Amino acid sequence: MDRLKAWLGEGLILVPTVLLLGLLLFALSFRLERLSNLAEILPIETDAFFVVNMEDFVASGSPVDEAYLKEFIGVPLNELTWFKRDLGVAWIDGNAVEFLEVKSKQGAEDFFTALVEGEELKNNALNEDIRCFEIESLCFKFEGDFLVFSGSPEALVAVDAPGPGLEDNEHYQNVRGRVGHLESGFVYVNLETAQEFFPQSLFLKSILQIFPAWGASIRMEPQGWYAESFTAVDKNVISGAYFHPDVNYEQKFLPWTKAFAWEWGAQNLAAQVTRMQEIFAKLGSTGEMIFTSTLESNLRDFFGDTDLSEALALLDGESYFGWTSPEDFLFILELENEEDLQKAETLKNKFLQNYSFKQTYVDEKGEEKAEVTALTESPKEYEGHPYLLLKAGEKTIAAFTFTEDAAIVTASEETLLTVLYVKDGRQSGRDLEEISVLLPGSNEIWILDSAFLPEGDILGVRLSTLTRLMSTRKIFDDGVFTRTSLLPSRSETEAKQ
Repeated sequence: MDRLKAWLGEGLILVPTVLLLGLLLFALSFRLERLSNLAEILPIETDAFFVVNMEDFVASGSPVDEAYLKEFIGVPLNELTWFKRDLGVAWIDGNAVEFLEVKSKQGAEDFFTALVEGEELKNNALNEDIRCFEIESLCFKFEGDFLVFSGSPEALVAVDAPGPGLEDNEHYQNVRGRVGHLESGFVYVNLETAQEFFPQSLFLKSILQIFPAWGASIRMEPQGWYAESFTAVDKNVISGAYFHPDVNYEQKFLPWTKAFAWEWGAQNLAAQVTRMQEIFAKLGSTGEMIFTSTLESNLRDFFGDTDLSEALALLDGESYFGWTSPEDFLFILELENEEDLQKAETLKNKFLQNYSFKQTYVDEKGEEKAEVTALTESPKEYEGHPYLLLKAGEKTIAAFTFTEDAAIVTASEETLLTVLYVKDGRQSGRDLEEISVLLPGSNEIWILDSAFLPEGDILGVRLSTLTRLMSTRKIFDDGVFTRTSLLPSRSETEAKQ
């Protein structure tokens, strides 16, 4: 009995001890996999920073050329035997500061000592831990597990300096707490302090008053990159909630569509536009005037003398726009009742009366000329569906129809009939599994393929196999949450199948 009591006593102590050790080991191994948190050592006034798990970056197979990595420190990172895993860059008071996670401080120091032959290293007068080459074009110090270097010793002094840090910034806390911990990368931009990096305009300054910060968490895999981002809203500035949607985006029209180079689907754009006008007006800036006048100017180009309220009255439902070229586009607008149908008919007639089609051609002398032609409508019908062809001379520039719940405008008669076949169930629709990025309860979807990007764009140059950007967003009172996928182009995906 005594032996049994002793065994039970030891067991009662041993079991929780083993469990505790197991939990500690699990927590330690989990923490080791976590991305480094540079916000712990960055000053509160940091303009922006990013940190990347380079193991994930390389494993994702993204074809970033060696020359690009060589530009960072003079040699490819995979040749730096002292480099561990995480790489970061921060901008402090406009100065770039780079971070390299090290597994050997001596190896890193030897590398920097030999970086410029004949250059003497000396301690900087601002801080003895900072060493600079004699010409002071490059300074560095060690901070925790990081080698930190910059051309600005003042910026290095600010790293891990006493006083409030970036993690004490309320906007950073808001952003970081709203995005997932996708451990391949993280980026943060303080839009209030980083305004000098943006084009200077009164309208942009009005926007940055509303949105003080943005951040994103990233996961990199061979089959694609995935991100969750949050754009913070300063509710104090706008005296209340940013926008609170009454109805979510239901993707009613996506099954009718095909893939375009650029796609955008949304719900109740009218309410969003009206709310932005209210916010700009409350700020007392020129933002409201610029925002409204820009919309009205574009309306006049298509519909002549038309009030913005006329268009907004039709944008309180769901809408979809897909575009590849003037010869390949699709626009679908939800019509919720007979009143919407009449308003849409009015706008259609205004378009026919006011819009002139401009076509360029080269004459017999080789000179480029422009011919402006008024639009006409040609009524047609197929299997009970009446529709119109909008023509400039003999050229069809669009096909148009009203259904019981939508207005549909396409670039060609063939495209319009295809949409109607799918809508009526006479032809299979789009495989929506390819749009896996959709958020439950989202307010908007946005898709961009490489066909819409200009030649030489950074995605095509640096990430040439990841050129299909798919994004969906959800609006909250204090900001906008976005989920994004950067995937291989359709041609790449189809080639592997």
